[in-house]
Amino acid sequence: VVEVAEEEEVADVEEEEADDDEDVEDGDEVEEEAEEPYEEATEKTTSIATTTTTTTESVEEVVREVCSEQAETGPCRSMISRWYFDVTEGKCAPFFYGGCGGNRNNFDTEEYCMAVCGSVMSQNLLKTSGEPVSQGPVKLPTTAASTPDAVDKYLETPGD
Repeated sequence: VVEVAEEEEVADVEEEEADDDEDVEDGDEVEEEAEEPYEEATEKTTSIATTTTTTTESVEEVVREVCSEQAETGPCRSMISRWYFDVTEGKCAPFFYGGCGGNRNNFDTEEYCMAVCGSVMSQNLLKTSGEPVSQGPVKLPTTAASTPDAVDKYLETPGD
C-alpha cells in the first residue's frame, strides 16, 4: 500500500531592472554586456513536491519474500562466506556465495541476517498456523529480533 501526499507551490516571476552603472574593482574597468530587457512573465511556474510513504505491512511483505528464498551461490566462482535465512530451521545458516548473481537472502553476518529476517519470519509462522505449533518446543532465534533500522538499511542496499 503506497500513500502519496502532494504539495503545490507557485513561484511568482518578477521583472528585474537593468543596472546601468559600471562596476569598478581595483581600478580596473569591467565591461558590461548589453542587457536585453526582461519580458513580463505570462505563465506561472509551479513546483510539485511528492512524498511517498511505504506502510509497515508492505515492508514486512518484501522482507518475508526475500527471507523465504533458498540460498543461491550464483554463477561466479568466489568462495565468500555468507549467511542466509533458512525457513525450515527458522534461523540463519552459513553458505558460500560466488560473488555475483544469487538473490537477496544473502547477509554478511548471522547477526545482520537475524536482525532482518528473524522476527518477521517468526511472526509469519504464528500468523499462518493460527494456533501455537504443537510439534514440540518452538525454536525462537537467540539473537535480537528485527529492528526497523536493520530492515531499512537492508532495503536501501542495492541487490547484485
